[in-house]
Amino acid sequence: MTTRTRYSPEVRERAVQTRKRDVQRSFNKLVTTTTKTLPSLYDVTPHTMRKTFGSWAVQSGATLKQVKELLGHSTIMITERHYAYLAPRNLQDAISKLEGFCNENGNENNQKAY
Repeated sequence: MTTRTRYSPEVRERAVQTRKRDVQRSFNKLVTTTTKTLPSLYDVTPHTMRKTFGSWAVQSGATLKQVKELLGHSTIMITERHYAYLAPRNLQDAISKLEGFCNENGNENNQKAY
């Protein structure tokens, strides 16, 4: 059985900041190298890549709940605020299913849904 070393909050925070700095440096190096051949990537940041990923996921049919989990949003409302407008087809599919359900049940009972 192995024991885990417990680090102080200060040590953990320093490690997190170091990782963030390393990721940012690596990303900047990648963008700098790439923009020599693709100047259109000059303004790309990790945030724009994250937003692009979320947008493409929703447009490809991923549910907002799935995108929430993938992006690590704390609530579904955050995901809805940023990506719901990109999913009109998904909303149309939901409405079509509901209409089909109402039509099937409405024809059997000859009642209006309220």
